[in-house]
Amino acid sequence: MPPITQATTKPPNFGIPIVVDALGLQEVEKTLHSTVLIHLEAMPLKTTLRLLLGQLGLAYTIKDGLAVISSSRVIRKLERGRTGDEPRRNTPSPPR
Repeated sequence: MPPITQATTKPPNFGIPIVVDALGLQEVEKTLHSTVLIHLEAMPLKTTLRLLLGQLGLAYTIKDGLAVISSSRVIRKLERGRTGDEPRRNTPSPPR
C-alpha cells in the first residue's frame, strides 16, 4: 500500500500537502513508524484518515490548505480557530 502522500497525488486527488505534528505524536506516545493495519477499497480519503488515525489516538483537520495530523486535543484547538470557509473534519476521541 502506498504512503498517504503518494495516494493523494493521483486523480481524483490533487496532492494536498500533509503535515504530521511531532508534538501530537509525542502526546499519544506514537512515532512516524507506528504500525496501523487497515484494508479498505473505494473508501474516501477523509474516511480512511479518520479510521487510520483513530487507531493511534490521532486526528486531522484541513487548515490553510494543509492536512494537519496531530493529537485530538491539538486538532480541536486548531478547529476552534478555523475560518468559516474551512470544512470541519471528524476528530475521533482517543482510544480508552
